[in-house]
Amino acid sequence: MRWNGKSAITLICVILGLFILLKWLIPAIGWLLGLVMPILILALGFYGIKQGRKVLGTALLLIGGIMLLGKASAYLGLILAGVLIYFGISVIMKQKKAW
Repeated sequence: MRWNGKSAITLICVILGLFILLKWLIPAIGWLLGLVMPILILALGFYGIKQGRKVLGTALLLIGGIMLLGKASAYLGLILAGVLIYFGISVIMKQKKAW
């Protein structure tokens, strides 16, 4: 079989279909699929921009970025909580030194 753009897209579709099927068959890899899909969408966006399809590539980059941001929101909340606690403690410690 000769490789060209259509065969590569077909192979990507088959692999994505297998990932989706595995998600239903093996629930333990659902979290992995939840990270792989946005990363693949980001990669397709970069590829689209590289090939000169700026509108499609930018749209895919935005969609993939928003999806990854949604996955990382819990971690961002924990980081924000830690920063707020550190800031609050440092302000309290500075006030005690001033008295």
